[in-house]
Amino acid sequence: AYLDSGVELGGKYHYVKMTDLNEKKSGFPFAGADIDAVAALSNVVTDYVNAPVAVIGQDQAVSQGDTVTLDATASYDPDGGSFSYLWTQSHGTAVALSNSTTVQVAFTAPAVAAGGESLVFKLTVTDSGGLDSYANTIVTVTGSSGNLPPVANAGPDQNGIAQGDTVTLNGANSYDPESAGIQSYSWIQLSGTSVSLSSSSVEKPVFTAPFVGTSGENLVFELTVSDNNGLLGKDRCSVAITDKNLPPSADAGADQLAGSGVLVTLDGAGSADPDTNKGDQISYHWRQLSGTAVVFSDYSVASPTFTTPSALAGDEVLVFELTVTDLAGLLSVDTCIVNVAIGSNNPPTADAGPATATMVEGASIDLDGSSSSDPDGDAITYRWTQKTGPPLTFSDPLAIQPSVTSSEVTADEVAVVELTVTDASGLQGTDQISIAIDDTGATVEAATTDSGDGGGCFLSHVTN
Repeated sequence: AYLDSGVELGGKYHYVKMTDLNEKKSGFPFAGADIDAVAALSNVVTDYVNAPVAVIGQDQAVSQGDTVTLDATASYDPDGGSFSYLWTQSHGTAVALSNSTTVQVAFTAPAVAAGGESLVFKLTVTDSGGLDSYANTIVTVTGSSGNLPPVANAGPDQNGIAQGDTVTLNGANSYDPESAGIQSYSWIQLSGTSVSLSSSSVEKPVFTAPFVGTSGENLVFELTVSDNNGLLGKDRCSVAITDKNLPPSADAGADQLAGSGVLVTLDGAGSADPDTNKGDQISYHWRQLSGTAVVFSDYSVASPTFTTPSALAGDEVLVFELTVTDLAGLLSVDTCIVNVAIGSNNPPTADAGPATATMVEGASIDLDGSSSSDPDGDAITYRWTQKTGPPLTFSDPLAIQPSVTSSEVTADEVAVVELTVTDASGLQGTDQISIAIDDTGATVEAATTDSGDGGGCFLSHVTN
């Protein structure tokens, strides 16, 4: 007997003999694929299912004449296969790369105008079966004026999107540190079934979620924004189109405080998959987003270790990202921070106000981070970001008490907003507020609602 359902992987349909899960047959389209079929095929369909994943180290800001290293060490193949590297430059004054086909390449930062210049490089990784993916990185060469690049925000990752739904991407919370405003927006799709954006150059483009089959699919988009001097910033978001298979949930663990030269253990063990009882499993991949580079004991385990840098001149924040992926390729991302304190300085405490709030679709409420503090009496800065849920727009993501406006929803939903506070030495603290968004069933004009001051507060890990 064979399973009465199949699964489409890598563009082919498969079914599995119940008595021998190591036997694979393809080419016959059975209807009604389910997660059991995905699980059964996990160990036998690995030759062409997943493309390698291109991962580049953090975007960089450098000075003219500096030696710059681009690093693709964190790139990986979910199937465990080998892959090749190809580096190209796509924007900015041309530079000579030390090598275009190695995992790390170097170049000398060129002379630039007073306002600085952003150089963009593309990494393409290709496996033995010809599947590939790419990633971009921005290197900003600072000019004599000290102009800083803009900060792109592509909005939250969106889960639970049904095939045929209208999806809105949200770049409206991007900003420029010099308050000059964002001059341009540019959206591209990095992976997934190709979709047509309403416009690639607006804050909030929309598209129709494509048909992707019962296993679901993640569509990944990248937003690049520019300031009035042409400097660039970028950010990514992921949209999970789902049917029977549901995406996993990533949990990178709590933020940590550590000294220099000590062993730290990251904790992704809280990550899970809602389909586990149907045989689904998740894989792990860690990468470092910011701070002095560290070496993981293993990128692909739930709880890797590393040693904090031992030769720091001052306090520093290290930011790490965990990606968990299920057998069908759906993924979830979460981040955590490790504050590395050299002396007696302590990180600030973020307070995002009440733990929960309620708002009506299309309306606004006020957020309040004024109870945040620093135990050492240092001045702190504020940044609000949305982590999950339907897109929200902040009046000012850097304000202590911004307002936030909901998009319209088709059902009651919950959005999670995070406040990050940073002290003078760069140490950080985070807190979250969960906002229930009520669906009224009709178009709603914007209104202001006070979120209240009750409910208590909590300090939790960074999520994404």
